[in-house]
Amino acid sequence: KLGKPDWSYYSHSLAFTLGYRQHHELLHIIFNAFYEPLTFELPLLPEGQFWRRIVDTGLNAPEDFCTIDVSPRVESPLYQVKPRASVILMAK
Repeated sequence: KLGKPDWSYYSHSLAFTLGYRQHHELLHIIFNAFYEPLTFELPLLPEGQFWRRIVDTGLNAPEDFCTIDVSPRVESPLYQVKPRASVILMAK
């Protein structure tokens, strides 16, 4: 859940947002080290902006990595991450 990190000993996931204000760039990074898929809430973006998936190591090649200009838009406020996978989303 956003704003409610699980810091317990048994937690196997981490999600965080990085911003580079000088270049107006925003990344949301998710790591799922758990053996099952996990669903993560995504931060809300300003009107007209969307999260775009540039990395998802849980997908088969060549869909696992792409450049921002061809990256698919994430339509949902939730993102399911496959077991032991990493995801990088970029606001655009």
